[in-house]
Amino acid sequence: MLVEVFLTLCVLFFISVWFYSQRRESIEILQVEFSNSLLTLHELLQESQPIILRGCPFPKILTRMKLSEVPRLNEFPLRIGSSTTLETYRNHTGNTFPDDQAVGIPILDTSLSRTLAKELAMDTWVNHTYSEFITELSGYFSIFKSTRISTILGGYGMVRPTSLYTCILVTEGTYTVSLVNKRSEQFLPSAWTYRYPPSLTVNDTPLVGEIQFIDIILRAGTMIIIPCHTIYSICPKSIDSFHAATVIELDSPISNLAHLF
Repeated sequence: MLVEVFLTLCVLFFISVWFYSQRRESIEILQVEFSNSLLTLHELLQESQPIILRGCPFPKILTRMKLSEVPRLNEFPLRIGSSTTLETYRNHTGNTFPDDQAVGIPILDTSLSRTLAKELAMDTWVNHTYSEFITELSGYFSIFKSTRISTILGGYGMVRPTSLYTCILVTEGTYTVSLVNKRSEQFLPSAWTYRYPPSLTVNDTPLVGEIQFIDIILRAGTMIIIPCHTIYSICPKSIDSFHAATVIELDSPISNLAHLF
């Protein structure tokens, strides 16, 4: 009996890994109004393509004006071991790590981005406002799924998400999200992490002309759902103006394992 249970679990595990690793060869953008998303989201997710949701509610606390009303976070550090604070970015946006912004290195450390989200009670806000959305996004076996909430200040260059879905909801500013076609990944330079696709030149990779990507403009109240493994970057319209976004990552036991590697 125990052997049969073990073999069944093994089969389910490998099936889950297989589904987790699947990706479409080309990118097709799907769009829907948030008010209608619960009716069509499950069907759209079967396409394994990025989805744009328009007219989404967003946390007003993650805006320049509202953050100025929370002085206890003025000294919140943007990076571990750095003296640069949230107040610095809020009031002197263009002077916050200017050299790093040129290549798309995140302004806010990953661990601190989650801490800031908790300080702003965004976990509670998301779970309250998007509870039905998250349930629909989780699909079958939602009991095994988990979410992580974090924040974006400014932008960052190319990364490959390992969560099942990465949902980016803009709260202030105008962003350009670039999605790299799977067929083009072989032409990226070896050091492509945190680079913006439009910034790549023949000096970075001789086959730069073969790299295909789609640019999507996102403004406050617009969300993009990015499937796992799809390389993307999120670039602010201007490094001299305040830009912020909320990130909702949906994980399964398989994707949680992938985070460890």
